[in-house]
Amino acid sequence: MRLQPDIIHVDHLWFLNGLSRLVAPWIPLVASAHGTANKLIIDTPRFRELMVPCVSSADHVCAISPDSVLECRQMFEIPQDRISIEGYGYEPELFNYKRVDRREVLQEAIGVDPGRSSHLAVSVGKFVDWKGFKEFTVAMGHLRERGYDIIGIIVGEGDPDSRLELEAFIAAKGLADVLLLPGKVNRAALPDIYRAGDVYVLPSHVEPYGLVLMEALACGVPAVSGNVGGPPSYVPQTLRDEGLVVMVDPIKLTPAGEALPEDRIVYARDLADGIEAILEKKIDPKNRMRIAEAMKSLSWSRLVESLSKIYDRLLKKALSDAEVLNGRSG
Repeated sequence: MRLQPDIIHVDHLWFLNGLSRLVAPWIPLVASAHGTANKLIIDTPRFRELMVPCVSSADHVCAISPDSVLECRQMFEIPQDRISIEGYGYEPELFNYKRVDRREVLQEAIGVDPGRSSHLAVSVGKFVDWKGFKEFTVAMGHLRERGYDIIGIIVGEGDPDSRLELEAFIAAKGLADVLLLPGKVNRAALPDIYRAGDVYVLPSHVEPYGLVLMEALACGVPAVSGNVGGPPSYVPQTLRDEGLVVMVDPIKLTPAGEALPEDRIVYARDLADGIEAILEKKIDPKNRMRIAEAMKSLSWSRLVESLSKIYDRLLKKALSDAEVLNGRSG
């Protein structure tokens, strides 16, 4: 009541939507759908009866991908005409193409000397099973068996048990010396780590958006990703056509979201094939510049402009509705 906002934008599909509507029903309400609320409803179905009216009351919902739109419609009963795909963005002043010295970058950022390895695969994410790091590990094993002198780095962290489980899995595959887990790094160090890689790999089983892939591409790094979730909605088709981004068939999941062992095997092999295709293409600086240029339209400024138009439209409608009501009362 002190702020008197013109618009309320809730950055999640959950309780705050209903609270905002209850407290200030006359203020236009915008909500963002990140693909996580759907899982919350599945995990806690008792909240569905309360959440659906809260969320469906929004005047507009900003989804991050076609999958997110489907969840909004099916799970939260939001009409199609109140949803748009807005996605995320990246900071072009931070994530952009430039040449780096791999050895120098890795020693300075994570204290690792890559030695004289010919190739480097980079991945970033939290240590949870659906991020696909076990399949990435198996894919790295395939590549080394095929004769590729390649090492991998997974930047990120998880709870202590998740880290121990992933470390044990990597060790059991005999890859502890070539697949490194340096932990979290300062965000400012990420661009150079991306740039140091020959290929960025997003091995997720499901991926609501995949902002790390967008950042890596903005740094000019060729990539391999599962063709699922957010990436298909923003990776330029031209990059796929030119073989600068390889999108493999997604891993098959049960209705409960579990990956079966035989499907994990197929997915890991597909990731290895995708990485091999990138390595064999022998990406040069011109290719990297081409990748970075293709991503420039997806910076945060694009999203700011789009949101501004949504806000303007809703404000004009709210003012028009108020004038009609005032006219009736007069």
